[in-house]
This record gives sequence, C-alpha cells and structure tokens, in this order.
Amino acid sequence: MVLTYNIVPTITLGANPSVLPGATSANLPYSATTGSPNQYSIDYNAAANTAGFVDVTNAALTASPIVLTVPGAAASGTYNATLTVRNSTTGCVSSSTAFTVTISNCPTAFTVNNTGDAADFAPGNGVCETAAGNGVCTLRAAIQEANALTACSPLTIDFSVNGTIALGSTLPFIARSNLTITGPGANQLTVSGNNAVQVLQINAATSNITLSGLTVANGRVVNSPGAGLVNFSNGTVTLNNLAFTGNRTMTGGDGGAISHDATGTLTLRAPTARDSATPMATIWFATVTPANRTG
Repeated sequence: MVLTYNIVPTITLGANPSVLPGATSANLPYSATTGSPNQYSIDYNAAANTAGFVDVTNAALTASPIVLTVPGAAASGTYNATLTVRNSTTGCVSSSTAFTVTISNCPTAFTVNNTGDAADFAPGNGVCETAAGNGVCTLRAAIQEANALTACSPLTIDFSVNGTIALGSTLPFIARSNLTITGPGANQLTVSGNNAVQVLQINAATSNITLSGLTVANGRVVNSPGAGLVNFSNGTVTLNNLAFTGNRTMTGGDGGAISHDATGTLTLRAPTARDSATPMATIWFATVTPANRTG
C-alpha cells in the first residue's frame, strides 16, 4: 500500500483593505503561501451579501494582491468574509482565514494649507496631500481629490493660508457637482495665473458649484475664453465676493475676467457689478483694477 502525503496549503494575508464610497474594487494583499495553492474562494457573511458582495469559488490565485470586487452602491461600514486557498492538483484546501473590507465614510472637506501648486499624490484616496504622509494640501491637489470623489457629496474646499497661489499651469477643470470653494477673503488670498495661464475652469456636467472669498488675478489665454474663469456648466454656479484683476484674453476670446459659455445659470454677488448673467453671455466687471479686458 502506498500512502501519499499532501501538504495542506496556507496563505498569509496582509492588511485589511479600506476604500471610499463608490469604489468598485479593493486590494487584499498576501505575503506568503505554502502547499502551492493556485485557487482561492471567498465566503462573505450574510450582511455583506445583502450589501452586494458576491461569494467567490475557486478563482485563479494570481500574484498579490487579490483584487476584490466591491459593490459601488454599498453603504459605509465594515464587511466580514473568510478566505480559503486550494491546490487544484491535490484537492487540498486550507483552513479559513478571516478578513474585512471597510468602506470608509466620505470626507466632507479638504483644507488647503499650502500656497504651492503641486499635484495630489493619489487622487481618490480621500486624503489631500502632495506626497504620501506629508499632509501638504494645495488648491490643485484639493480640486484633483474632489474630482475623484464624486460619490462623496457635497464637498467643501476651504483654506488655512493667505497670500498668493501662483499657478504653473491652469487648475484642473472643476468636474464634479455639489462643490463649495470658500476662500478667507478676496483681500487675503489671490489665485494667480502668473500672467501665463488661465486660472479656473468649470466643466459642463457640473452643478451646484459655489466659489467665494478669493481674488482671481493675472490669467492669460490666447484664442480662448475666460482668462480668469471659464464656465461651461449647464447647472448652477454661484460666485460670491470674488475679485478679478489683471486677467486678459490675447488675440481673440471672450471675457477677460469671466466667460460664461453655457446654458446653465451663473449668479454673481458683491463685489462684482452684476448679479446674474444670461446664457452665452460674456461677463465684464467694472469694479476691477486694472480692468479685465479682451484684446
């Protein structure tokens, strides 16, 4: 009689994954296996199944991490599961290893704490910072992070700094709805195109955007609209207590300060000279010095 001894496979899991609402995948890392497993199975508990997590049976085990499917509509919370691995040649299956998937609560605000212009380290991770763990949040990084988190709504960008933010390139399109950008005051913080680039852009598919408490200065564009701000939103955009100065379109283009090139509603409040604008209008401000101009 010949006895064959087969090693029961094992797997060592890494950190339990955590994602933000709206995510559709999560990475479950592992660091070591024994017994040559080449398949894995996942058994989510009843609460996780109800939330939309689907059990997995004998899927191919590839290199770390195991990519988990996350239901995009699942509510914030911690969901429990167990994982086993299997060697398909021997049929041996490991014991169960517990893990969790956490869907974190959405951030509600990002605070710009630096007047630099560096980009966000990892848009969509829920943290506004220009390098992992450095805690430096620029306006560019905050807009990038906000754009990546459309499932987190509403969202606010505020400021703990004053002075001047000098842009090296145009800020990213504001490409999400229900966003409020609240500056400390037009006399305290300026966002400058540095006489080289356009300053602010608002995407067509956005709505409920409010900007306040900033000076938008020294934007420059060539053959394009809106050196200070171009608004393509087909929803509602409100500008409160913004100042515009020194913005200019070169050799064509509408609106030195603002071009409202959309079918949505643009509302302007003090200190601007006009309260509202009709669709497809070019917006001019009589109160800025030097005057924003075209030409």
